[in-house]
Amino acid sequence: FISIFKELKLPTFVFLHGIPTTYNNIDNNRADYLVVWSDKIKNTYINIGVDKEKIIVSGNPIYSPKKINNLSFSLKNLLIISHSITQSPENSDKFIMQERGALLSYLYSIQKVLSKFGVKSVRFRPHPSENPTWYLKNLDKKFYILDTQPINKSINASSMVIGPISTVFFDSIANNKNYIVYEPLVNNKSIKNFDLVPPFDGSDNRISIANSENQLISIIKNKQLLNKNVLKDYSGDNFIFNEIRKIIN
Repeated sequence: FISIFKELKLPTFVFLHGIPTTYNNIDNNRADYLVVWSDKIKNTYINIGVDKEKIIVSGNPIYSPKKINNLSFSLKNLLIISHSITQSPENSDKFIMQERGALLSYLYSIQKVLSKFGVKSVRFRPHPSENPTWYLKNLDKKFYILDTQPINKSINASSMVIGPISTVFFDSIANNKNYIVYEPLVNNKSIKNFDLVPPFDGSDNRISIANSENQLISIIKNKQLLNKNVLKDYSGDNFIFNEIRKIIN
C-alpha cells in the first residue's frame, strides 16, 4: 500500500496504536509520516535516527481526555495479562528467536509469587491473537480463570493488573487501576528475547517494573504504585487531528 500510494504521489502514514516494544529506524519509518501519541514517543524515535519533521504527535482520543483518580492496589481480584509471541517478525534489522514455552513459564512464575501472598486464583486474559484453549491445557485451571469480558469491563472488575509491556498498561491507568509491569529478564533479555525499551527499561522511575520474582515480591509487599501522570505524558495532552487533515487535504 505504501509503495502504491507513493507512486500515486499521495501521502502515507504509519499510526502507532501504543508504546512500541521495539524501536528501529526501518519498520515504522517507511511511510511519509509517523503518527505517535506523545512527545515522549517522538523523542525516542528521534534519538534512534528518525527525521523529526516526519513525526506527528496526535494524542489519543480515549486516554488524553481522561482525569485519573487514585489508583487501586489490592490482591483481592487480580487480572493477569499473558506475554504473547508475535506471529510475524517485529524487527527488520535483526532476527529474534522466540520460545513459545516461555509464555507458560511467565504465568507459572506469577503464580509462584502470588501464592506466597495467599492468592488462590486470578483471572487472566490471553492476547487476542492467542488461543485460550492452549493455555488452559497447560495451566492450573483452579488458579487461572479465563476472562472473556470486554477489556474495560475486565479491568473495572479487577483490583489491579499484572502483565508485560502492553497497551493494557494505559487501559488500566485510565480505569484507575494500578498496573505492575512484570518483565523477567534472562541474560538481560525479556522472555520474548527482546531488549526492553523506554519507558519500560527502568528509564522512568515513575513506573513500577519487576525484572525478577524477587522484585515482583518487593513491589507487592511495599504496595508500590506507579505514578498516574505517566498516562498523560505518554498518551499526549489532547487528541489533535488537524495536522493530519491538512496534509490529506
